[in-house]
Formats: sequence, C-alpha cells, structure tokens
Amino acid sequence: MKRPPSFALAAPVLLSGMRAAMVIVLTSLIAALSLSFQSTAIEHGSLVIAMPVASGWMVCGDKRKMSNLVAPTEDEAKVFALGPGVVAAATGLRRVIEGETLFDVVERTQAFARTRPFDGRDDYAEALAKALGADFGRMVPDRVWPQIVEQELKAKSAFTVALFWVAKGGLPRWADVNYHLVGGPRYTSRSTNDVLATTNKLRPVVLGNLAVVDELQHGNQPAFADARRDAEIRRFLIAPYLWREQSSPAAERFGRRLIELTSARLGELQRTPPDVGPTADCLTAG
Repeated sequence: MKRPPSFALAAPVLLSGMRAAMVIVLTSLIAALSLSFQSTAIEHGSLVIAMPVASGWMVCGDKRKMSNLVAPTEDEAKVFALGPGVVAAATGLRRVIEGETLFDVVERTQAFARTRPFDGRDDYAEALAKALGADFGRMVPDRVWPQIVEQELKAKSAFTVALFWVAKGGLPRWADVNYHLVGGPRYTSRSTNDVLATTNKLRPVVLGNLAVVDELQHGNQPAFADARRDAEIRRFLIAPYLWREQSSPAAERFGRRLIELTSARLGELQRTPPDVGPTADCLTAG
C-alpha cells in the first residue's frame, strides 16, 4: 500500500526534530556534569601584624598563598593601600575560583572604597562589612560554602579585613570586619576610638595564625624560652608598649622578623603544613 505523500514528508521532519531534541538534552547534561565536576579553588592567607608608631602605623603581612588545589606560593599581597593615609589588610579566605574568579576579598574591599572613599567615620567598618557580606552571598555558590566552613573552623572567621589610619591629632586608629559562615552567615565589626591611643593602651594588632605569637606572649614551652627573652620580641609583644616611642624602621624590621620566625617555627606548634611564608610586604599608614 502506498503511503500518502504527507506522511512520507512528515517522517523525516519528525526524525530531525527528535535528533535536535536529543542534542539539546545531551548538551545540557554535559554542561551540568562539567559544572558538577569542575574544581573549585579556595585560596587563603594567614598572618598580618600592624604596629602603631610615632608617625602612624607599620603594617606587615606574609606573602604565602595557600590553596586547596595547588602547592603554596609566595606571591600574595595581604596588605594594600585603600586611600590616602589608609592601609588595609586581609587574612583568611582570599578568593574563590571556578575557571574564573568568583569572589576576591581584596578586590571587593577596593570596589567598596571606590563607591565610598574612606572617611574615618565610626560606621565605615560596619558599612564595609555589610557590603562584603552581600557580595559573598551573591557571588559564591552555596555548594562551595562547606569548604569555606571547614577552613573557618580552624580560625576565628571565614575572612577578616582590617583598616589602619591616623585620626586628626595624629592618633593611630584601626577597625576590622569579620565575616562568619559558622553560626551565620553573619558579620561583626569593631572600631577603636581616640581614647585607646591617648591612654597608651594601643598595642600591635596581630591577625591570622597566632600560634607562635600566643606562645611568645603566654606560653611556657622550653623550646621558645630564648625567643621570649629576646629584647626586640619583649619590646613589641610582651613589655608595656609605648607607641609614641616606636619608629617605622624599627617596626618594619620587627614585623619582617616576626613573620620569618613564625614561618620557621610554626611546625613545632601545629600538625598541618605551615600556612605562613618567610617573606613579607610592609606598608605605612599615616
């Protein structure tokens, strides 16, 4: 029996449509599988020390970049200028990468400063915290959060950004922003006032991996006894600190030395590979 011409034409069209549909389904499936198996790089950094001095601040950060995918490198800038006379520093999570950078703490901090230049107001740190929290929630997929939580459980926050500047009258001030996924997401912020500097209670600020600093200041392990007796370590970390008597060159020397010491001896205090490198960047604020 001869098929009607209309049926003879419809069959190839139907087959062609089915092939196109199968191609679309397979393409979507491949794309979904590629996304699910795509590696996510979580990069973070560790140690920053900021020392108030007669001229303002000396802020030093180690240069080690840690990643869950590749070996550590010594090329991460953790201290950076945020505006005239203002230095910022970042520890903890630095960036999330999936083929391209999804979120970078330093880049987002700088982007905020472009829309609201640093003004020294007491609410600046809180405004920055809100902006960074919103950026993180918008840019970092939920499926990546568990990896960042795992890192946060070893520290005090997912990431920290600190600001250092000199207020009117030449008084050093600082503020910090801490973002948490544990018990959150949430943020905390704090800002010092002039009283802290005028009463000589202002001391060096240490952020990140504090294992060696805590041992020097409060520990009693015999292996660190000589370091605790070191005159420079006592001057900056243990004895009463008089910031008006400290100079930028002396503070920079100590900052670099403390970072080198931490890198060298961290293995004595933690089982995980040292996440603090031996070299440092230092910037002045004020």
